Amino acid sequence: SKELKTVLAGQIARSACIYNVDEIVVYDDKMGRSHESGWNSNEFMARIIQYMETPQYLRKHLIPLHHDLKFAGLLSPLDAPHHLRMDEPSPFREGVVVKESERRDKDALSKWVYIGLRKNIKIDRELPVGMRLTVHITKEAKGKFSKRRPTEGVPLPPSKLREEKGLYWGYATRVASSINDVFEKSPYEGGYDLTLGTSERGNVTVDDEKFDLPHFKHAMVVFGGVQGIEASIDNDEGMHLSGSEAHTLFNLWVNICPNQGSRTIRTEEAVSIALARLQPFFNAFTIREHK
Repeated sequence: SKELKTVLAGQIARSACIYNVDEIVVYDDKMGRSHESGWNSNEFMARIIQYMETPQYLRKHLIPLHHDLKFAGLLSPLDAPHHLRMDEPSPFREGVVVKESERRDKDALSKWVYIGLRKNIKIDRELPVGMRLTVHITKEAKGKFSKRRPTEGVPLPPSKLREEKGLYWGYATRVASSINDVFEKSPYEGGYDLTLGTSERGNVTVDDEKFDLPHFKHAMVVFGGVQGIEASIDNDEGMHLSGSEAHTLFNLWVNICPNQGSRTIRTEEAVSIALARLQPFFNAFTIREHK
């Protein structure tokens, strides 16, 4: 049912947030179920995941009404660091560029940003109306009851909060037309320099004594559907290898749940299991890098 699909997509978004994932890529596995009755399951999942990542106060500005979001009320909130309450102080907030005045309908650019507070703030440059951005608050004024009220700020890349402040600030969402496009259309310069494919036929497991992660800048963990990554590769005409050679596509071909009791692990289950079991290795890598 649409209700269950909504909840399952929400579980994946929750897992990504809990384990500080920076990007979620939804790819078409070419199994023939993506466009049934004019409904695109990949776009549906991406829309739910993107909706959940967007702070509640920005959703009416950024996300139009859509039938895919009919059961969004069933979703558990992410409660991510950038999902701030109105009375919650923070030097950084997510916002959307708005018109200076409702009377100025022709405004294409503006310096005013709505950041979920009673009054908009002013930034140091004009940006397109409707654009989402991260704002660093640079000036405050005294408000009612001696509370400080943000009045000015400057835009900054959200990645800067992660890299310089160590602050997790949500994930980006991307839709790929095939598993090949997951890698070929990476938003990062140089692509992903560490790729982990997950499979019950993996040639290494996280339980191996010598299992570790090599040096990397951008890591990608890839999950398959019910029939695995191998089937996705077999069905992708852009891939010049067969499913039996799937392991050659990745730096690590990992069995994240050896000795599994069920014959199959669903994707939403695999995501939470893999991220939980890989987290200690990512944490250890981060500690080594900052020594």
